[in-house]
Amino acid sequence: MLADTAVNLLQGLRLALLLPVKPEKFRGSLGRALLLMLAGALVVGGINYSIQQGEIYFNDFGASFLGLCVLIIVLLVAFITRSQGSLDRLPDVLTVVFSAFPWLAAGVSVLALLVNPYTGAVIHWLAALVWVVAVIARGIQLVFPLITGRALLGIAAIMAAVAVGAYYRGVAPVFFWSYDAAAYEDDDAWKIYEDFDSELVLLSQRDLLDEELRRIDVGVPDATELYFLGFAGNGDEPVFDKEVNFAATRVSDTFATTGRSLVLSTNVDSVLERPLANTHNLFATLAHYGGAMDADEDVLFLFLSSHGSKDASLQVELYPLELRQLYADDLREALDAAGIRWRVIVISACYSGSFIEALEDEHTLVMTAAAPDKTSFGCSMDRDLTYFGEAFFQDAWPSGEGMLTSFDEAKASIGDRERREGRTQSEPQIFIGDAMRAKLAEIERRSGRDDAAAVTR
Repeated sequence: MLADTAVNLLQGLRLALLLPVKPEKFRGSLGRALLLMLAGALVVGGINYSIQQGEIYFNDFGASFLGLCVLIIVLLVAFITRSQGSLDRLPDVLTVVFSAFPWLAAGVSVLALLVNPYTGAVIHWLAALVWVVAVIARGIQLVFPLITGRALLGIAAIMAAVAVGAYYRGVAPVFFWSYDAAAYEDDDAWKIYEDFDSELVLLSQRDLLDEELRRIDVGVPDATELYFLGFAGNGDEPVFDKEVNFAATRVSDTFATTGRSLVLSTNVDSVLERPLANTHNLFATLAHYGGAMDADEDVLFLFLSSHGSKDASLQVELYPLELRQLYADDLREALDAAGIRWRVIVISACYSGSFIEALEDEHTLVMTAAAPDKTSFGCSMDRDLTYFGEAFFQDAWPSGEGMLTSFDEAKASIGDRERREGRTQSEPQIFIGDAMRAKLAEIERRSGRDDAAAVTR
């Protein structure tokens, strides 16, 4: 058995390197195929285990994914074998295919050492996927040389779909992961979480929010005033908190919102000083604003900044808390329940255009950083503003020509920047209702801004 396995491994190496190989060189049997499969799993586990430091944990997700891949390969091979007449040759095909498995496992594991599977580096993994699929398809073709190209393409498509789906779900064939406390001893950013008291943070929210809401002024009757509410949804990257606070300053400088402005943030540095940007606090604040504002006159400026998804949701994240995500339909329901009629809503997030359908009405202006199916850019650890926040609030807003003109300038600027950098166009979106168009022109004239686009757009 061991001598035959050694022969199979040698031929499997030639197969994995896409070198000439003869099918009669293999020693086929179900037992040998199983042994080769287990050898591949040991290669993956051994290499992954050897690079771990500190306390090591078994990753059942990675192991399950590898098991799923093996199961799919076995089922595909069985289907192909049956389509060629009978299952008598199944042991031969499995032996050929799994003879390359330990070498494929070694290659992918080494690649994982060089390129983190959980980063956005795609080209390396696409190349690995093509390699794996080519080797398996060639192994099947060795046993069944008359197999059609359509069948091989079907195999490739199924395997590619599983691999791509796993990649975008953040799953990789990694058997172990570890926590090395020594690696974080000199990391001041990580030390913040050492004393993070989840229970205290959550219990403090009511008092923190009530204190902030007590500072919100009641609207003056028969006078149009603007209220600002900022929501920095993701605490893992400080750019969102910085952007929302920058926007709050810009809006306050223009519309004098002192006493009518509040920022909710998931900034870990201030969790016991300011209310969190979670959905509960957001909806409670909107309800309070609705009671303080003059529904017929006052305008809400709501700015949301975070990661976004195509399902019209914004990420609400602060490790280690488990927070509810913000969905467009829930936001619309909260705004309606609060009785806030006039709304300016600006959303800086990937896929933020997906919010427009749920939020649009005659009394609303919605501006988003991206189309429903496009990503936006600039949400990195080393930035103070996203591309949209920089173009809209920092660069275009000070012109004094109004929000719509500022949006047009920001959209053009972002497009030029993305073309220069070779990025996919984010395509910022805008919707404005007819009633809000006139209302916007009114409040901007009173603030000293003149935006002809508010009337002519």
